[in-house]
Amino acid sequence: MPGEQELARRFIEFTITLKRMFRHVALQTDQHLTEERYRSLLYLLKMEEAGLSELSERLSISASSLCIMLGKLEEEGLVERHRSKEDRRQVRYSCTPKGRERLLAAQTSLLNLLTDRFYNISSEKRDQLMKAFDEIESIFSMIAIDPFEK
Repeated sequence: MPGEQELARRFIEFTITLKRMFRHVALQTDQHLTEERYRSLLYLLKMEEAGLSELSERLSISASSLCIMLGKLEEEGLVERHRSKEDRRQVRYSCTPKGRERLLAAQTSLLNLLTDRFYNISSEKRDQLMKAFDEIESIFSMIAIDPFEK
């Protein structure tokens, strides 16, 4: 039976593998929407708006890198920057309709590409994979791993 340290090591390896797979597949769908840009737009769409420090913390991207990336996303018309209504000193970011369209198009392309990849997997293996996903989600909820929640 594996100990906690072995589970932690395997978890790290698994997440690195997933990240590599995501990057490889994402590059085939929209070369301008990197993983970080995708996650940023997804978070802004889900939360409606967020400040730089909140985004930085939630996405595990340094504030300086995130600021540069958000500036480029703003230039492309995918996000907009505005002052907080509660505190005019605070800058808030939100996803624009163009950003939403771009994100949804990327999600559709990603889904189609991955659907094609799963085509040759037997129904038995698909069932096993779905059960594994359910089990992983259940365990993650027990150890509170959710990038959009505290």
